[in-house]
Amino acid sequence: ISHDLKTPITGIQACVQAMQAGIADTQSKREKYLKMVANKAEQMNRLIDELFLHSRLDQKKFPFHWERLDMTSFIVAFTEELQLDPRWEDVHISCILDESQPLPVLADREKLGRVMQNILDNSLKYLEKEEKRIRIALSQGPEQVTVSIEDNGAGIDPATLPHIFDRFYRGDPSRNT
Repeated sequence: ISHDLKTPITGIQACVQAMQAGIADTQSKREKYLKMVANKAEQMNRLIDELFLHSRLDQKKFPFHWERLDMTSFIVAFTEELQLDPRWEDVHISCILDESQPLPVLADREKLGRVMQNILDNSLKYLEKEEKRIRIALSQGPEQVTVSIEDNGAGIDPATLPHIFDRFYRGDPSRNT
């Protein structure tokens, strides 16, 4: 949760710094950054609500709010919002999907967004190339939709891969303190 809270705070800080530096020199740019700040503040509010919920749970399960959603539309909206964030200005994000082909899934929209944001924030953190690229692709199987996220960064140490979904696991030893 603390990691998830840090993400919107970092986005808000980036927007404020951009505005203070005079990058938002037109009304449309100011509106863009203010919209981003409002979205990130709303995201923080939801995360704080979830933190309160976690403190009340005596089981180790998250309550899910399942809904039918079109995965194609979800990815399009997600990447559009992502590109409003100044941290992503110099990152080329491409989506490989057929927008005319809806991909219906049963998912928790908020938690799916948090997972995507967490993966992409980690990707951005380790993208040390001059030309930063991220590709998001959707594919459909018989009873599943697969989301693939690929970047042109250094990658994950193969010894770390089996543990990346372990709770609280840190592949980078310097972050284990």
